[in-house]
Amino acid sequence: KVEESVLNEAFKIFPNPNSSGELNIESLNEFDEIQITNLSGQMVQNLSIDSSLKSIIKIDLKGGLYFLQLKNKGKPQGIQKLIVQ
Repeated sequence: KVEESVLNEAFKIFPNPNSSGELNIESLNEFDEIQITNLSGQMVQNLSIDSSLKSIIKIDLKGGLYFLQLKNKGKPQGIQKLIVQ
């Protein structure tokens, strides 16, 4: 559980809750993939980007609760809750 909480604090997303459709991501570790899933575990958005510590992405999601996961070369870098209004 300690490792899981450290992973979750390894990056931040803002604004969260989000209503603008634009999401900022800042990470302590490089990432090259962003996955967003709904509460049922279905992937609703998957983005491959150039390896980075920061990114601004466009999201087009219905209001609700989602999970955003960062990956680097297929390895999870952390997961955060994302609220879309």
